[in-house]
Amino acid sequence: MNKNIATFQRESIKKWFEDHRFEAVEKATYNTDTQTEEVKPETREMGTQTETWHQRAQSLETITAMETYEDFKKVENLAWADELYTNSAVWNQRIRRCIQRLYKDKYPELADLNGQFEIIEQRTYIRTKTPVEETIKKIIKIVHNGTPEKIWEALRLLKSETSDDERVAIHHIVDYPTDKLKKMVEGIFHGSRTIVDIYTIAGYHAALEKTDKRERPTFGMIVSGGRSYKDILGKVKNAVGDKAAGGAIRSLKSTRDGSLLIVMDKDQKSLNEIKKAFKDSPEGLKARQVGEEGLFETLHVRGMEAECTKQELQQALTEKLGKWDEDTHKLSDLRPMVSNQMAATVTIPTK
Repeated sequence: MNKNIATFQRESIKKWFEDHRFEAVEKATYNTDTQTEEVKPETREMGTQTETWHQRAQSLETITAMETYEDFKKVENLAWADELYTNSAVWNQRIRRCIQRLYKDKYPELADLNGQFEIIEQRTYIRTKTPVEETIKKIIKIVHNGTPEKIWEALRLLKSETSDDERVAIHHIVDYPTDKLKKMVEGIFHGSRTIVDIYTIAGYHAALEKTDKRERPTFGMIVSGGRSYKDILGKVKNAVGDKAAGGAIRSLKSTRDGSLLIVMDKDQKSLNEIKKAFKDSPEGLKARQVGEEGLFETLHVRGMEAECTKQELQQALTEKLGKWDEDTHKLSDLRPMVSNQMAATVTIPTK
């Protein structure tokens, strides 16, 4: 025992223990931990900067009114800040029926309007008040083929027609996501005095998957120009007669407004021959091909004086366009605007 104690008392042993004390190892470990902790804030800072840059690159901070669809496409898929939506809003309605059907039921005259851009105005006079109060309700029907480009053109026409109105209500568009419709509306109306309310059905899926629409296997024509369906049917039979193109006709049906719907094989040659037969017929038949909306362009003409007549406007348009074909060129009746000015809608072929 004494021998062992004496061994630990040697200077060389004491020096070895001093050099290898546990405290020295603890200091080294503590220093390492401190250095690691000092590096971590730099790592977190870099992570924060990277996230902020990424979010900024994928979001839209400011917008101005967009003039073309190409302008809209550049920012369509970015995340738009909520505060950017100053001229548009989406409202969910708890209804079970098709929202377009509700419009047609409330305004049945919409079914009789065949143009691409039609307007119905309802004026109400309240005589119990002094002076007599007048309220104007405007219903606009716009026909388009469902492509984003045509929806853009339709909304541009809507903006032009409602530039003096403070509030406009529209319904959602089938097969076009409501969130994108809201962006498109905002891009067009942003900065104007008009606010657009988009009404949709509660539960309607905004993020609709785009599906390829099957091409119609037939052609369709709506024929008018008679007192009734039977009258039109008799005129059609006389016009077609024994022409070979008549063999392409599959069925004849009556439409809601009493016109005649012809369903025929998808044969362009036969279609053109029947159209020509109607045009050459003295019966006064007028035919419109179903789905031909994309072949025409709608123009909104405004700023005419109150004394301007439809005939004068048509003459001016004829001089500007070089020709006027009653079968392909359409001019609506003139309607009053603010400041005693008049407006009208013109439909012309795109080619």
